[in-house]
Order: sequence, then structure tokens, then C-alpha cells
Amino acid sequence: MKKSSRFFLTSGGLMAVVVLLYFCGVYLQPPIAQTQGRQEQGRSIGTIRTQENLIVMTLDEGVLGKANLFDLVGRTLRFTPEGAGYRAENVALKWDPEFGAALTGAQAPLRNFAFPYSGKNWDSLSVGTTGSISFGAVQGSGAEGAAAIGRGGGVVIDRFAQLQEAARTLINRVPTICVFFKPRLTGARYAKELADRVLLTWSLTEPVGGIQDFTWSPTVNRFQAALWKDGTIELSYDQVAAKDAIVGLYPLVTTGAEKELAMLSDEEDPAVAGRLDLKGVKVTVVDGLFLKVTFEMRGPVLAEGDPGLVGLTYRVAFNKRKPQPTLMESAHPDAIWTIRGFGPGGRGGG
Repeated sequence: MKKSSRFFLTSGGLMAVVVLLYFCGVYLQPPIAQTQGRQEQGRSIGTIRTQENLIVMTLDEGVLGKANLFDLVGRTLRFTPEGAGYRAENVALKWDPEFGAALTGAQAPLRNFAFPYSGKNWDSLSVGTTGSISFGAVQGSGAEGAAAIGRGGGVVIDRFAQLQEAARTLINRVPTICVFFKPRLTGARYAKELADRVLLTWSLTEPVGGIQDFTWSPTVNRFQAALWKDGTIELSYDQVAAKDAIVGLYPLVTTGAEKELAMLSDEEDPAVAGRLDLKGVKVTVVDGLFLKVTFEMRGPVLAEGDPGLVGLTYRVAFNKRKPQPTLMESAHPDAIWTIRGFGPGGRGGG
């Protein structure tokens, strides 16, 4: 891309990003801290002073992210289908003490009805040992660390992944419901199917006794999901010792009404390779949920597997306020989306 081509989005685009992350990970805030690119100038994150023979570093508030600890014990989250989405409610605990039979495998077939979710009717569920429910197969090719179907059911992410970062890898990968999704939880799963709903219950503990664990004795994490015949979803939390997890609905949103937010354009530069000559950037919102950014290049981009993809990078930056005209390397945007190419033998396995 030409050095003169620097595209920034103002507050409207950033707000759409926040709506997307809030819907898909209902009680998991996006991180505030941002990693820097290799060539970006550093920025202050606090102060350093000396105190006798000590060096004291004080970090600014929020530089390591903002905690948003789980606070739904004794509550039920109800998602009622409404139009193309759901109406979410936080109501008093609705708990069924009769769990049904323990699951010996991940699959839970439905015999009385098909559950409507993510634009389809499902006659079986994959119930994960770590607090998630998935439907069908993973869509598209996954990058390193991205969500996938787990052998223990549901979806999986890297076992030591930061949940604030991992939540976004679930988006548009496989239809998923994260009841209380946290890697390394272990325990029992139960299923009970009635005429108008299926009830799934987990009784799990966090990992214990290991050098990287936080407790020496098992903890109690007991929660339920009720999937109703009409598509209503109820997530209930009886006892939860864990302080963080991914909670929310992740239906696939592949098509829908698009509303254009911005169309940015630039002059063509014949001196630059067509795959690098950015002609325009189109920004749209899909169904009020997804922010979609489309790059238009002067020439075709390289095909998957092409060795020339290694190191090839496209980036778009988002600011809460209109930034001053400057090179991206000198700016400090609030969020950056990056598409980075890998070739055969590159990091991530090609």
C-alpha cells in the first residue's frame, strides 16, 4: 500500500465493534490493553521513580485491561427470539434440581423436537465438558489458537488462552452457546429431555493441585442451560466458584441486511503492485451485529498457499475520535484489525 494511504474510522465504526463483542460474549468486555506492532513507537504506560535502593514502577489504570468478574450467581439469563436476534433478560434464578441422566459422551440427541438456532433446526447437540454447546461443524479454516470442535464436546480454545482474547475466535466459527465456557474445567454433564425443552446441567471443578492452578481442593461450579422448543434459551447459575469464563450466544451470521457506514477511496498508483494498491475501504454493519470491512485492491490478492503471502499485511485502525492526519506507525488507535499472510513453512503451519 502507498505510504500516503492511511484510513481511519471515526466513532460510528468503533461503536459497531463494541456491539458485536458485547452480543457474542455477553459478560466479557473487550480488552483495553493493545499490543504494539514491531515497528511502532512505544508509549507511556506509567511512571518510574526511585525509593532509596528500590526502583518503583506504577502502572496507569487500565493498561493491563479491565476486570469484569462473573457476577451471575443465583441468576438466570433468558434469551427470547425477537426478529433476527434475541431479547436478553437477567431474571431471578430458575433452577431444576432434577438433572436427568449423566452423559457418557458428548452427543445428546433430541427425540421430541428439533431446536431452532442459528437459522437451522438441530436434532442433536454437542455438550462440552468445559461448559459450551455446539451445533454442526466448524466453518472455514481456523488460524492458530482459533476455536474448534473439541473431542470432549462443545468447542475448545487453547488451554491457557486469555479469555478476553479467545472470545472473539468463537465468532462465526460454529454455532455455539457458551453457558460458562472455561478451559480445563472437569466434571459431570447431565441431560434431560422433556416435551417442550431439553435441560443440560454441569457440575464441574476448576483444575486443582498443579503448579499452574489456583486451588488445592476442588471447587463447585454448577450451572444449567434450558433450550426450549420455541428457541428460547435460559442459562442459570446455581453455584460458581470460578471468577471468569466466556458467556453468551454465538450463532453464525453469514448473510443479512448490510448498512453502509463509510466508503473511503484513494487514487491508483501504478508503481505499486496491484495486490498492495488499496483503492477503497467499504465499512458496513450486518444485521446490526457485525462490523464488516471490505478492502478493494487494484489487482487480485495472492491465492492461499502462495509463498508471497508471508509477511503480507493489511490493517485497519479504529479511533473513538477523529485522529490527526499522521502515519499509522505514529498514531495510537483504540483498536486495530490485522490480516496477515502466512505461506508454506510460515508460522502457524502455512
